[in-house]
Amino acid sequence: MGQEAREQAPRPFAVVYEIGDREDCEVAAYGLAFPDRAETTAVDDGHHTRSGSVEHALALYARFAAAENLRAHLVWLDGDAGGGAVAQDLASSSRNA
Repeated sequence: MGQEAREQAPRPFAVVYEIGDREDCEVAAYGLAFPDRAETTAVDDGHHTRSGSVEHALALYARFAAAENLRAHLVWLDGDAGGGAVAQDLASSSRNA
């Protein structure tokens, strides 16, 4: 049972805002990627979202602070990228685009 549960578990990720030109960052939300959707919970207010994909979730957070000089990055937290929990940025989106 444990192996089956692990195989079917959603993949954890974070949406991280890059502040300035790699000056600083903050975690905006944590999420779970399911085969048919992505669900996120915002760090600051606990707001819950459900999107059709991880990419759509990232695009949503990229729009939340459109007036800010931030970039949104998707960071996988399960270590599958090799070498660490935050080893891979899958996508980024300019907030001012």
